[in-house]
Formats: sequence, C-alpha cells, structure tokens
Amino acid sequence: MNVLLINPCKPDIFPPPSLGFLNAYLRQRFSEINIRLVDIDAALELKEHEGPFDIIGVTIHSFALENVKSVFSRLSTLYRNSWWVAGGHHASALPEQMLKLGFDQVVIGPGEIAFEEIIKGNREQKIIGKMPDDSNLLSFPDYTGLKGLWTLPLHQGGRALPVISSRGCPFNCDFCASANFWHRKSFVRKPENVIEEIMYYLKNDKMDSFMFEDDNFTLIPRRAIEICEAIETRIRPYYSNLKWQAASRAESLTNDDLCHALVNAGCTHVWLGIESGSQTMLEGCAKGTTTEKMLAGIMNAERYGLRTVGQFIVGLPGETEATIKETEEFILKSKMSVIMVNKPWILPKTNLHTLALNTGFNDEIYFDNVPFYTIETAGKILDKWVEQLHKAWLRSLSESFPKRFYLEKNIYLYENSNVAAAAIEIAKGLMETKQFNEAVEYLSKALSFHEQSSGTNESVTAVTAEELAKCYKESGHYKEAAEYFKQAFQYYELYYGMGNSSTRKVLAELVYCSMRIEG
Repeated sequence: MNVLLINPCKPDIFPPPSLGFLNAYLRQRFSEINIRLVDIDAALELKEHEGPFDIIGVTIHSFALENVKSVFSRLSTLYRNSWWVAGGHHASALPEQMLKLGFDQVVIGPGEIAFEEIIKGNREQKIIGKMPDDSNLLSFPDYTGLKGLWTLPLHQGGRALPVISSRGCPFNCDFCASANFWHRKSFVRKPENVIEEIMYYLKNDKMDSFMFEDDNFTLIPRRAIEICEAIETRIRPYYSNLKWQAASRAESLTNDDLCHALVNAGCTHVWLGIESGSQTMLEGCAKGTTTEKMLAGIMNAERYGLRTVGQFIVGLPGETEATIKETEEFILKSKMSVIMVNKPWILPKTNLHTLALNTGFNDEIYFDNVPFYTIETAGKILDKWVEQLHKAWLRSLSESFPKRFYLEKNIYLYENSNVAAAAIEIAKGLMETKQFNEAVEYLSKALSFHEQSSGTNESVTAVTAEELAKCYKESGHYKEAAEYFKQAFQYYELYYGMGNSSTRKVLAELVYCSMRIEG
C-alpha cells in the first residue's frame, strides 16, 4: 500500500509536527506500507508515474484552504482511484465542509488511531475520530521525505527543529482552536522519551537549537523541571551551546524553581500568551488568570535572565480605547524583552466563531481568507491599536536600556534567526527617532537575504520589501519607495493574488508614490 501525506503549507518556520507524528506512528505499525511526506510545492510537482497512492491524507489549516483546493484539484485528476482523507484543526471543526469539497473521509482530532483504522479498511465512517491516550504518543515526529528541512528562515545561522513534549491544553480561551481539537485535555510524553528525541536530533540532524512547541510546556511545573534537569545533566555537558525556547502561561513563571531550571537547561526565551493587559478583557475571553499574576511572572522570569515574548491580541469582543490604554500601561510596567501584537482571527468552532455566527457570519468565507474579527471594531482602528502597543513597548525598552537600546541590547527574538522580524522591529525603533538611513540598512540586508534564500516564501519577502518602501516614503524618497512598493506588490500578488488586502494596499501606495514623483 502507498500512502501520501501532504502538508498544504509552505514550511516557513518549522516542518509540520502533526504529520511528523502521524508518519512515525504509521511507520511503527505498518512496516510493509510505503509512506511519503511532502509539502505544498512537492505535492504540486508530483508526476503520474510517482503514484498511484492508495490513500492521500491532507492536514487542513484554516489559513491554507486555497492551497488545499489546488492540491485536490490537481492530484484527484492525476490519481483518480486514491482515497482522500482530511485531518487537522480545520477539518475537525468543519468536517462537513471537507466532505463537500470532495474528501472521502474526515478524521476528527489527532489522527494516529483513526488513520490506522482507515488503513486497516474502515471506510464506512465518513467522519471518524479516535482520541488517543498517553501511550499512543510515545514516538516522536518522523520527517522522512520532507525536502528543504534546513533551508527554512528560522534556521538562518543554525539548525532548529520543533519538539512537542505534550499535546493539547485544558484551558478554553475564546479565540483558541485547541479546546475543540483536544477536548480540553492534555496528553504528555514521558520526560525520558522527550530527551531521546532531543538527543536523536542532535546526533543525526546536527540540530543546535529547538523550540518546545507545546501549547503550554510549563503546564505541570514538576514535569517541566524534570525535563529541564535532564537537559542540563545529560545533554548540555556534551552540547554546551544548545539553546532553546518554550511556551508558558505567564503566571507559571512566579515559580522560582521552574525559572531556575529553565535557565540552567539553556532556555533563552519563553513565549507568553498575554492577550491583554486589561482584567476586563481577560475575563471576557475566558483567559483564566489576572493581570497581577501575569505581571509577577514576567518580572520574575526577566529577573532570572529569561527573555519574555509577550503575545497580545487587540480587538477581541469588548475592546475599547480604555482597555487598550490598560494594556499599554501593562506593557510599560512589564518591560518584556519582545512583544507581538495580533488582530483576532475567527477560527472555526471557537467561542469567537460562535459569536460571529450569531451576527450572520458565513463559514464559506474560509475558502477565501480567514477573516479578522472586526464585527465591533473597524480594521483601521485595529491597525492603530497594534501600532499604539508597539510604541508602548519601544518606550518601555528605552526606559530600561541606554541610548540605542534596541540595537545594542535587544536584537529581537531569534538572535540571528528570523532576519525579517528582527530587521523590521529594529527599523521601527530607528524610524521612531528619525534614523532613516540606518533603518534602510537593516531592511535592505533582510530583503537581500530573503531574495537569495530558497526557503523563504513570497509573503515574507513582500513584508520586508513593504517595510523598506515605507521607510523611504517616510523620509521623502518617493522614487525609492515606489521601487520597493512595486517589488512588494509583485511578491504579494504571486503569493496571495490580487484579491488580497495586502496586495491592494501596496498597489495603492505604489500609485501614490509614483504620483508624487511625477508631481
């Protein structure tokens, strides 16, 4: 039997762990079958003689449905007798939508056990779901067959892979899709097995950094400490330069033993889902914590030398200028090393999605672009709030570090890894103080890197070109601004098409700058 597993996204940062887990699980149980794992580019380049495939499995992301349709359209014609199976978060939330698209079967939740049954012949259940237990999560991902593993942008200056020590989350935040997928359960792997995975990557793939991609690595502090102590005593004596990052609830970091263990094990950054600095907003989105607890955790982590990465969402239901001001004050108090501010996506089967449906929202929109939640607040206001919080963060750092702090003390979060993100954030800080020439220098280097990197997709290059164009425009150099707006437009159009708002926005900027040149 031949099985094809498809990740319909370009692997911009990390390879797909969910398909890696499924690939490993199936290889352990079916040594006689041939399994091939590919991304979107490889899938679209498949030739007829490379098949046939008895089963084609696709993990479905809400952000990649256009890619799914492209793959399905081409390969369903090429391999007419294949049995198509949809899985992943989006398919689990909207299985009927996947059947309507043309899939033969849909897997709900994690795919290991359900896909095993499909291989064994279960084709009657059009929608099938089998929740595993901890014993089914002993293996770690197998990325055999996935090309370009080390050309991804995150690997600039190093070789990194994701490690998932636990899957699922017991919390039920309004905007998060994890609760529907994992039924608010968390499945943990034994620390010994996690250490085996890290050692495997170090020895066989020459990995020198990794990211714990758990929803919440520190959910069980004693277990997290046990893993950290094993890394410190069994791995770092032989790999002293190994660095890694992890996600955590902010309030968990009030635990001194946990922070101490993280630092000693080589953890450099902790990613924190803050969402808002307003207690009203936290309660409104069912975050299950307080601003005081989060602030205490952030300050304690920074005191131990951990760099905190605060992730915020602006525009959730109930957001106002007053709650944004509270978040701004929270950022100024916390002095986090890094912040990331996002607008709320409407992900299927979340509480936010249910609220949107009550206003007449149509699920079919997911075949175009996943929408922002703008039912209460206009998109322009959301953009203003994003910028407002970024400026607050820059002010907080300028109070913490000496002059030119963001260049000398805080070169963003990936060190030399995510070049575009680093350059853009540094450039924003430089532009705040009208240092346009230096901002142009950083962005030009990032753009050059992305244009030469085979692992960078067009959207990342487009964002960098757009920021460079904005810098030139802000400094009054409209000719250069027009040149880079044109470049950004070409990349956006290639990646998203003309219907995308980013494509249309840079086109309008291009027209404006061209008119200023002529005028």
